[in-house]
Amino acid sequence: MTGTEGFVLGVDLGTSHTVAMLRHPDGRTRPLLFDGRPLLPSAVYLDTTGRLHVGADALRLGHAEPGRLEPNPKRHVDDGTVQLGGADVPVADLFAALLGAIAREAVATTGFLPPAILTYPAAWGAARRSVLTEALGKAGWPAGTSLVPEPVAAARYFAEVLRRPVPTGSSIAVFDFGGGTLDVAVVRADGPGTFSVTASGGADDLGGLDIDAALVEHLGKSLAGAEPAAWQQLTEPATLAQWRARRRFWEDVRGAKEMLSRSSFAPVPVPAVEHAVHLTRDELEASADPLIRRGVAEAASVIAAADLKPADLAGLFLVGGSSRIPLVARLLHSELGIAPTVLEQPELPVAEGAIITADQPAALRYATGTAAAATPTPTSPTKHDSPPPSTDTRADAPSPVSPAGPATSPAGPAAAPAGAAFASATPASSAPGSAGPPSTPQPSATPPSPRSHSGSQPSTQPASTQPASAQPASTQPASAQHASAQPASTQRPSAQHEEETDERLRSAPVDPWATGEAAAWHTVAGPPIMAPSSPSMSPHTPSWPSSGPPSSGPPSSGPPSSSPASSSPASSSPASTGTPSSRTPSSGTPSAGPPSSGTPAGASSTGAPSGALGPPHQRGWTPPAPPAAAGTTGRRRRAYLIIAAAVTVVVAAGAVLTWVFWPRYGALDYHALSDPRRIQPIVPVTTDFSDAEIYRDRAYFASVDSTAGGIIGVVAVKLNSSKPLWSSKDGGTAYRWKSMIALPVGLALFTDFDSNNGYQRRMAVLGAADGKLLWQRTLAEEDEVFFAGDTAVVADRKGKQLLGLKLSDGSQRWSLREPESSSSGRSKVLTVTTPTDLGGPATVFGRPFEPDLADDPRIVQIGADKSARVIDANTGKILTDRQNVAQPTDEVVAHNGRLIVLQPSDQRILSYQLDKLGEPKVVYTTQTADAQLKDVTPCGDDRVCFDEEVGYDGKTASVIALDVTGDADHVAWRYKLANVETIVPVGEAVVAGTTSNDTTLIDGSGKQIWTRPGEAARLDGGNLLEFSKPLSKSPDDPALSGRHLGDEAVPLGAFSDIRSDTCAWNTSTVACVAEKDFVLQRFAG
Repeated sequence: MTGTEGFVLGVDLGTSHTVAMLRHPDGRTRPLLFDGRPLLPSAVYLDTTGRLHVGADALRLGHAEPGRLEPNPKRHVDDGTVQLGGADVPVADLFAALLGAIAREAVATTGFLPPAILTYPAAWGAARRSVLTEALGKAGWPAGTSLVPEPVAAARYFAEVLRRPVPTGSSIAVFDFGGGTLDVAVVRADGPGTFSVTASGGADDLGGLDIDAALVEHLGKSLAGAEPAAWQQLTEPATLAQWRARRRFWEDVRGAKEMLSRSSFAPVPVPAVEHAVHLTRDELEASADPLIRRGVAEAASVIAAADLKPADLAGLFLVGGSSRIPLVARLLHSELGIAPTVLEQPELPVAEGAIITADQPAALRYATGTAAAATPTPTSPTKHDSPPPSTDTRADAPSPVSPAGPATSPAGPAAAPAGAAFASATPASSAPGSAGPPSTPQPSATPPSPRSHSGSQPSTQPASTQPASAQPASTQPASAQHASAQPASTQRPSAQHEEETDERLRSAPVDPWATGEAAAWHTVAGPPIMAPSSPSMSPHTPSWPSSGPPSSGPPSSGPPSSSPASSSPASSSPASTGTPSSRTPSSGTPSAGPPSSGTPAGASSTGAPSGALGPPHQRGWTPPAPPAAAGTTGRRRRAYLIIAAAVTVVVAAGAVLTWVFWPRYGALDYHALSDPRRIQPIVPVTTDFSDAEIYRDRAYFASVDSTAGGIIGVVAVKLNSSKPLWSSKDGGTAYRWKSMIALPVGLALFTDFDSNNGYQRRMAVLGAADGKLLWQRTLAEEDEVFFAGDTAVVADRKGKQLLGLKLSDGSQRWSLREPESSSSGRSKVLTVTTPTDLGGPATVFGRPFEPDLADDPRIVQIGADKSARVIDANTGKILTDRQNVAQPTDEVVAHNGRLIVLQPSDQRILSYQLDKLGEPKVVYTTQTADAQLKDVTPCGDDRVCFDEEVGYDGKTASVIALDVTGDADHVAWRYKLANVETIVPVGEAVVAGTTSNDTTLIDGSGKQIWTRPGEAARLDGGNLLEFSKPLSKSPDDPALSGRHLGDEAVPLGAFSDIRSDTCAWNTSTVACVAEKDFVLQRFAG
């Protein structure tokens, strides 16, 4: 490694989410995880004790008191302060709270705060950057922290991680399309590892939230007429329950948008409406098209401002979560004529690219209290002709007609203690809606945020308490003052006035309930990271002043401010089992910053905090506890623990929902096939058996030489290397070899029948670590082997029993006799598949290369007596059974907790629950005389697909998708396709092969995407690997293409002398047996 050694931290402080990547001393780069997720919501919440919460905790607490939540602090960088709960909080303090959470997670991982690089938008001048430098000081980050423009970091990732050629003097464009903003920049390569921004621009009011608003407006056009009462409640909520319903509706719209990045349709539940409405990808693209075209036009103007044409660029790199929408890449490609590069996780490259800049000595570094030099003058920002719609779903949003005057708060018995700003965000029951009536042009729009910067507060916000003894207001630095508003102009602004300050034009939609993944970190034993004293920070800085009228009492009681999240300082409880944070530092845990001897910064010698998360830059300041009556301390502490535990559960539930709705299968970053990395076999490759398998980060290759007694040689190699991990001939010899399967413990090899040895076969398992023989077993002619859990289940036909063998050594764990039957037929055994198994790479026949054997270790046995029993493969225990279910010859599928049975006698399909095998549900009955059903295949979490034809005539066949959760005959779609032979699921789409060697892709709504010769295989639930011709055991040169469902295929190039029938693949690499050796080639990532 060159440049900076050891741990290095890169941080992308985003509008909606913040990402922190950590490079380890061995060169590995991994994201810091916040509650198990790499995205930290940029939301900040101020509680009644003056404590700032960030991430998922902030979002959850904001549900009860939206007026105390700021979901997008970065959007207010020009405003100096943001009003939260009646207090004016400096924007730098909001940034500092986020940076403090990142630092504490880094300290928990490494033991200290590593050298760090923080990114910022290229259009930010000195004034905006000074807010970042102030926040770094307040958060206690060292003065050596570097600042790097976001597009420069993205360019370093593009060139050095993706290894895309960017010759010196050439330029790339970075299109950063996030949740709240669009930033476009042209970056020039000035030399090896050196980049500079030559032009920049974008739109502060264009992002994923604006697309959400467009979708809500689209849905409103139909709901306003069909369900006027429900729509009015969503656009003009009057009660807290209606505000919550509105929030859920927006979350569901966002989830549908994300799902449409990988599916062709998505349901949207509507509160108070019985049935969900359905959005299609066409509707998404029609709604988003004007917005995305605006972004494309902005990109074109920035490229032109750099005196370049799109064809002059060395690349177009898409980053930011909203770039996942397929239409973004498609429009950029069609309008600019250059194919963009977009990753499966486009939120991460900027932070990882920032780490690479640590190796560059010229990286910009901040000095506490000063601003760095300005960046190159950006292009003129794109502006709306009219104010953009707002997506503010807060209950305290003011009326667009006439806000009421200041509200009064009933007097309380005592004033709030100094340093704490108490406020309540109680919406008045008579408050007007946040949107006009459904007939208005923008039914979903809401007015701008009610947090005023002029010192007034809407009527829905009770006044905060400000005692007479409060300290005077702090003096704002020059960087935090309001810039004067400027009219729209087509001229390039000067470096001193490049930031648009017109609130009407600068405001982007705000949705404070964006899904989140991270929690605030605050415990008594783990104080916030304090900045050392500095001349640039006044020791007399007071707590945040209230801008509302004074009140003599605490917050008023009553709904909804009496909810636990708003009326109790739950978040200030001591560290305990119920603390929401996932990691609680002990008293001896060093705080962030360079390690030193003695007491860690921010902690006393005993580990007690020297300050709390009030004003983080005020040394020794501790917010006093709320007044409590004598004898109530223990009860109150218990109450706090209960509340903290409840918040933890709710945050965890929110993280689960985020995972469910987040796009799981974005477009892979396809590129031309790399030059083959060749691996030499230890047994010559001949016309005898040869094969390849990929499992996790390695490939296994096998070849057999019949002239040497049929010995099999296996080579294992890392996917990123051409040097073998090991080579082995321990598999032995055989008359003929049949197949091999990669397993968690290694590689299972199977011989073919040997007529000279009673048609017996042999199974040999080689260890993953060194290729040595773990165990082997002789199999009879009709014996079968199934893998589930950590067990190999052998169906011993001669012994009429099932045997459970331990995968690691082949020792017998259990045996189970087959059900007694007068029939001479043999039983059928099925492994239970899960949605995960259908979302990974698979052969052209649908066999997963790497099934998760542990996610459902059950097997199902269909006996000759028509019984069914569910068995735990690891223990041999019969979990449940039932008589008269199916014949062993019937088509049966066990998937996602269900047993699906095709009954040939009456051509109907039944569904059983695997956990109890109760009464079946008839989910399909054919309505056509002489119809035949076949090829039943799971094709979604709760779907099965099958082929229906009339009178055994393949020309009459149709592929049918059946929703097994609905009522009888709940057909999701039906597509007529003659001579169907195979059905392979790809998410909820299917690839259907025919006897004429044609392949048809049918999307999740039953629409044909294409029909073409050749074959196609699943890479994941949203991507395919397409072959131009049928797979062959002989050396051949088929062309390959990669395709994301719904997008055009990306040509990858052609193989050269590859035995394509032997190939295995994952989402980035293909492993094949060539004419004389083995090859690895990358095609994505």
